[in-house]
Amino acid sequence: RGSNLKSTDKLYFFYAGHGIPAQMEQGDPYLLAHDMSAGFASLDDDMKLSNIWNLLSASGQGEVVAFLDSCFSGNSDNRLIYEGVAPGLLKRKKFSQSGDENLLVYTAGNEQQFANYYPEKGHRLFSYFLLKGLMEGIRQPEQLHRYLTRNVQRVSQQNGPDYTQTPQMSGRASGDL
Repeated sequence: RGSNLKSTDKLYFFYAGHGIPAQMEQGDPYLLAHDMSAGFASLDDDMKLSNIWNLLSASGQGEVVAFLDSCFSGNSDNRLIYEGVAPGLLKRKKFSQSGDENLLVYTAGNEQQFANYYPEKGHRLFSYFLLKGLMEGIRQPEQLHRYLTRNVQRVSQQNGPDYTQTPQMSGRASGDL
C-alpha cells in the first residue's frame, strides 16, 4: 500500500495487453509483458493472474476495482503467441478471484473469447467503451457492466459470431466507482 493511500480509498488497476494460458500450469492465466516470451511466462509468478488478484486484495485498500482488457486465447491480432502451436490445442482455465471481498473485476470477455481491436476508434473494443462510459458519467458498477456488455457485444458481432465478446464483471462494489 502506498503511503499516500488511506484504507478507505479505492485502488484502480487497469491492464490492456496480452494474456496467455500457461501450458505448464494447466492453462492458468498469466499477463504477458511486452518483452516476455510466451514460452517463459509461467516462470514469472508476479504475472500470474491469481497472484495479481491476491496482491490487489491484500493491498489494505477498502476496495479495489480492476479492469482487464486482455484475452487468453493464445492469439494476438491474427498472430499466434505460441509460435507454431494451433490455438485449439491450448489449455485454458477459467479465471476468477472468488473469495476476495474487496475486489471488483471487469474483464473484456470470458476466457474463451478474443479481446477485439476497434480500428475505427484506435483502441481495443473494451477499453474504448470503458473510457466512453466513464466519460459519460456512468459510475454505478452494474450500470457500467450493462453498458459495456450492450456496446461491446454489438460491435464485436459485426465481425462475425466467432468474434463475439461479452464483458464480464465479478466481485462486489460498494457505491460508485
